[in-house]
Amino acid sequence: MLLMLSATVFAARAGLVVQFDNSSVFKKCVDFKDGDSAFEFIKNSGLGVATQRYQDLGIALCRIGSFGCESDNCFCKPEYWGFYRMSWGQWVYSEVGIADYKMREGDVVGFRWGSYGSTPEMHSFSELCMNEAQNQTRAIITAPRTVPVDSTVVVKLTSEDGKPLVYEKVVVEFAGGWKELVTNESGEATFSANQQGVYEYSSPNHLLNPLKFTSVEKSVISLTEETPATSQEETAQPVAMAISNPSPVIIGGGVVIILALLYLLRGQLKR
Repeated sequence: MLLMLSATVFAARAGLVVQFDNSSVFKKCVDFKDGDSAFEFIKNSGLGVATQRYQDLGIALCRIGSFGCESDNCFCKPEYWGFYRMSWGQWVYSEVGIADYKMREGDVVGFRWGSYGSTPEMHSFSELCMNEAQNQTRAIITAPRTVPVDSTVVVKLTSEDGKPLVYEKVVVEFAGGWKELVTNESGEATFSANQQGVYEYSSPNHLLNPLKFTSVEKSVISLTEETPATSQEETAQPVAMAISNPSPVIIGGGVVIILALLYLLRGQLKR
């Protein structure tokens, strides 16, 4: 009896930390197949990357997102993408390149844009890859309260301590539909508010604190654009000045009229 066994490839998981600058950090638990390299791992993370293959150096990582250089000029700046792996709770500079490092279940790999010795933020595998329901952290969305129709709305997603949450999903719901946005390296995402109503925000991996919404109206009058009303004091001032400071011409004309009347009166008395 011949027993046929089918091989099943199970996805493994590893943590990924990408530090763009001092405050912008991308963190994610990424699934991968057995035998995948760190190069395949970061490509499957959803981040846009640019690479260049060198005969002696192998595959060099030139750009992640908008940070770095293009493939045709991979080392265009003094800074570069350093590649690290987590070992016993510490970042260790990888001894091999991204194409030669084979991913293992429970790994945490990190990339940091900067000079040699600059390491990413510390995040453990359990922190990055715990159960999704338990992994929801509190976040804050910043968005305008009121905008006119057809405005471009800027939404910013940050942690409670003010750090931008990069390459994170933000869902915008409104009457008749919804939009899914992805934040950039500054934690910002934009969308066009093309119809009136209330636009509500949520984030699949975060609990928003507090909940945020934007009201889209036909026309929005900004208080800063209103012309300030003239105060009574300002209106009354010219009148007061006219009384207290009469013109010399008016004074002179009044004296002439009075003298003429006196002259006519004197003539009448002589008769």
